[in-house]
Amino acid sequence: MRVFDFLVFYPMASFKKREVTDFTWQTPLERATILAAISSTFLLMSGLEIICFLVFRINILDIYYVVFLFLAGGIVMVFLFNYIYFKRKRYEYIISSQYKSFKFSVTAGVIICFLVFIFSILATVIIGAIQYNLLKN
Repeated sequence: MRVFDFLVFYPMASFKKREVTDFTWQTPLERATILAAISSTFLLMSGLEIICFLVFRINILDIYYVVFLFLAGGIVMVFLFNYIYFKRKRYEYIISSQYKSFKFSVTAGVIICFLVFIFSILATVIIGAIQYNLLKN
């Protein structure tokens, strides 16, 4: 859970610091949870690709309806993250003194979150391409 907290905490701190107000989403916490949910969805998709390849010897990106399942999973992840960080007040716990705080600066944390975001997207594409080449032979 600490990884997800990291992915929410630093973008949230960055959004609060910069007073970004030109986005569609209402609060900085909503923006941070959506970004964390997108990264998590792509990482989950990468893991699912690997499992399906190792167990079933299929590339799930070749199945046309997987895109709809991926989008539905992303929407579910956004609602799940919003539930955890809003309704269950996880973000308030993260910023409280009970939680062992993160040691990075806001800039370093945001850079790491951005790299995780880019890596998660690239991992999904690269794993799919590798599987395509392996199954083609």
